[in-house]
Amino acid sequence: MLGGLRINKIAVQGSMNRFAADMIADVSVGRTKRTPVIEIKSISEPRNAQRVIFQLHEAVIRIVNAYPVFASSYVTESTRDLCKAAGMGYIDLAGNIYLRFANVIIDKISPTSPERERRDSIEAKRSTGPPSRS
Repeated sequence: MLGGLRINKIAVQGSMNRFAADMIADVSVGRTKRTPVIEIKSISEPRNAQRVIFQLHEAVIRIVNAYPVFASSYVTESTRDLCKAAGMGYIDLAGNIYLRFANVIIDKISPTSPERERRDSIEAKRSTGPPSRS
């Protein structure tokens, strides 16, 4: 339980009111119920996120109390901004999460990112130079 947030049910490859999504959950905060509708994408570039935003807009129209959520292995900063502007949440495997509905606000940005770790690794290899041959 997180701040009174209770997950009642999660359906993988769920559908509701003729809308299909990667995951559909049933959560409650006190007496308030919400239905997070989650689309999972392997690439979170802004153009992919815009497609998901458009797709999840349908969920908000068709499903009572729907809350759209974008999920990916890593959600870039520009995609995070798009999601927030569209009134939807996001979550990724790097630890970034944004959910805002009812009286729930979860907003966490991870201090590390896969991109930063990859850059640091490349820079470390460059600074040491090629392996020496004896």
